[in-house]
Amino acid sequence: MDGSTSTFLYDTAFLSPTDSAAGILYMEDFDAELRHVEPAADPVQDAAPSPTQADLDSARAEGREEGLRLALADAAETRAQLEAAALQSLADSLAAARVTLERIAAHHAAECARTMLALMLAAIPETMRRHGQVEIQAVLDALLPGFAGIHELRVSAHPELADSIREHLAERLPPDQVVLCVVADSKAGFGDVEVAWQHGHARRDCKSIWQDLRTAMAPMNLPTMEVCRAD
Repeated sequence: MDGSTSTFLYDTAFLSPTDSAAGILYMEDFDAELRHVEPAADPVQDAAPSPTQADLDSARAEGREEGLRLALADAAETRAQLEAAALQSLADSLAAARVTLERIAAHHAAECARTMLALMLAAIPETMRRHGQVEIQAVLDALLPGFAGIHELRVSAHPELADSIREHLAERLPPDQVVLCVVADSKAGFGDVEVAWQHGHARRDCKSIWQDLRTAMAPMNLPTMEVCRAD
């Protein structure tokens, strides 16, 4: 052989590892691609534009406005809550003051009434004494219409008033029809009078009237008062 490759039936040319195996059946080198894989290039991304000074100023202004709006809203809500709490506290204070003032007013009104009643009770005896003669004459005048047809009339009164009562009745009763008897009773009060006739009698007892008033007003626990007697 002269070193050249002759073409024979079934001859196969064996290639070196460095020879290309392309085009030969079953001679593909499948590991070649794995050995020579090139790293994939990163996809090209568009770079974000850098903010300008105007953008920064605008963002800063918007943030300031939003912060101011939130602060004002929070301040308004806080103020509304404080005002509501203050008004409720004021209403509670006024309600409590009203209850207290009503209690004080009722107490003073009751004390004024008790004082006036006490003065009245203290003044009644002296008033009866001062106006005893006029009161007795008023009682006798009220009884005169019922004396028609009587024959005898007996009157008992305080000694100092006996003469004035006799004169008062003598002017109003027919002397030829009624026998008048006026008795000076030292036990009678200055404003007391007792009238008796054949069909009935009448009496004015200042002490009993005064005692009845004191008994009726006893539950009120009125203060004790005295009225100076003017003689």
